[in-house]
Amino acid sequence: MTSKAEFLSILERIGLNPDDHDVDELHAAYVRLGSLFLYLKTEQSRESAKSLNRFDPREPL
Repeated sequence: MTSKAEFLSILERIGLNPDDHDVDELHAAYVRLGSLFLYLKTEQSRESAKSLNRFDPREPL
C-alpha cells in the first residue's frame, strides 16, 4: 500500500499541486485502483491475446 507521503511525492512528480485537489479522496482511489493492477498485469499471455497499453503511475515513464 502506498502511504500518503509517497502519494504526495507522486502528485508532485507528475506536476499536480496537492493544494488544488482533494488528496485524501485521490489517495483512496489510487489505493483501490492499485489493487486492480494485480489482475491486469501478467507475464503469461495467450497467443491470440493482445495486450492493451496501460498507464501505471507506479512505474517510470
